[in-house]
Amino acid sequence: MLSGADWRGLPGVAYLGSDGRFVINPPAPKVADLDGLPFMARDTLERYLKKYGPPLPASLEFGRGCTYRCTFCTVRSFEALQPGPHHRQRSVESVVAEIRWLHERYGITEFNFEDDNLVVPSRAGRDKLHRLAEALKSLGFPLSFTFFCRPDAVEPELFRHLTEAGLCGVYLGIESVYGPDLEFFNKGLTLEAVYRALGTLAGLGFSPAVGARRRLMLGYIMWHPLSSFEQLRTSIRFIREQRAPPKLARRALRLYTGIPVKARLERLGLLDPSRPSGWCYADPRLACLEAAVNRYFSAVNEVRDRVRTVEKAVERYGRSGPASAGMAPIREELDGRCLDFFEEACDVAEGLGSAGPTLEARVGELEAERLADLAQYLDRGGVSARLDAAFRELDLPPTALDLFRK
Repeated sequence: MLSGADWRGLPGVAYLGSDGRFVINPPAPKVADLDGLPFMARDTLERYLKKYGPPLPASLEFGRGCTYRCTFCTVRSFEALQPGPHHRQRSVESVVAEIRWLHERYGITEFNFEDDNLVVPSRAGRDKLHRLAEALKSLGFPLSFTFFCRPDAVEPELFRHLTEAGLCGVYLGIESVYGPDLEFFNKGLTLEAVYRALGTLAGLGFSPAVGARRRLMLGYIMWHPLSSFEQLRTSIRFIREQRAPPKLARRALRLYTGIPVKARLERLGLLDPSRPSGWCYADPRLACLEAAVNRYFSAVNEVRDRVRTVEKAVERYGRSGPASAGMAPIREELDGRCLDFFEEACDVAEGLGSAGPTLEARVGELEAERLADLAQYLDRGGVSARLDAAFRELDLPPTALDLFRK
C-alpha cells in the first residue's frame, strides 16, 4: 500500500467495491514461524509505566492457538478461519530474548504469558518448558511469571522446575468440579485429574486464597443453561474448601460467536436472544436465583473492593496504621456472607416447585433481610468508618479502587 501498488487483491482485506458491495478477500495463511515476527509493540506498557509507575508486569506470547476443543471456547473456531496449524509456538531462545530486552529496556521483572494454554500435551511440549525454566534461571536477574494451563498439564516435576524458575501464578482452567459439566464443556477431563492437579499445586505452595504467596486463579463457569441445584451446591462447597474468592460463584457462560455449544443449546431450545446472556435455563427457577445472587454479591463487593484496595496498598507501600492493618477478618466475613446467602437462596428456590411471583417474593424477602444484616454489620461493627480512616491513613484517592484493581 505504501508503494502505491493495487491492494485490492491482498489476502484478508475487506473493502467497499465501486458497485457499493462489500468485498472480503480470503484470509492469509497463518504465520507458522512466530520467531520471524518482531517483538510486540510496547506503547501501552510505556503509557502505564508513566501513569502508574513500576512495578508492572509485561505480557508475553509464547504461542498461538490451542490443541483442545472445549465447547465454550472460541479459539479453535477462530484458528479455523485461516489455513495452517491450530497451534504453534515460538522457540525458547526467542522468548528469553524478549524477556531480556524488556528487563534491559524497562526494568521489568514480572511477566504474564497470555497463551490460552501454555503447556503442550506431549513429551516434546514438556521438554520445551523444562528448557525454558533452565534459560530463565540463567538470566542473571530474579523474575516472576504466570501462565494459563489445564489441570491435566500439571505434572509435578515440570511445575516444580517452573516454580524454581519464578512461576508465581497459575490460571487453571477447570471450569467445574461437577462431572456432567465437564462433559457438557467437552473438557476431556476427569474429576480425579482436576483434584490431582490441585493437590500438586498446593504442594508447591499455590492457593486460590487471597494473599497466597503463589496465586492459583481458577477458570470456572458456574452458571449455564443446564445448571442444577446439585451442581451449584457442589461448586459452593468447592469454593469454601479451596478458600477461593466468591466471585467464582458469579461467572456465567458467555455465548461468543462460533463456539460449538451454541448448536447444542439451539437444539435444546435454550437460546434466547432477548436475554443479555443469549440463553435461558432449562430450570427457570435458576434465573431468579442468579439475579438475586448477583445483586447481593454486588452490594457486598462495593465494600470488599475497598477492603482489597487497602490490603493491596499496604502490600505495595509496605506501611500501615491502626485502621489499615489486619483487614483479612473483614474480607473473610464478607466472603462468608456471600456464600451463606448463595446457599440460603438455593434452599428457597429449590423448595418451591416452579418459577413465578411466589419464588421472586420469597427470594426477595431473604435478600432484603441479608442486606439489612450487612448494613448493620458495616455500621454497628464500625467497618465503614474504619475503611474511611484506612483510606485517609494511606492517603488513597477514590481512584485507588481502579488503580489497585488493575
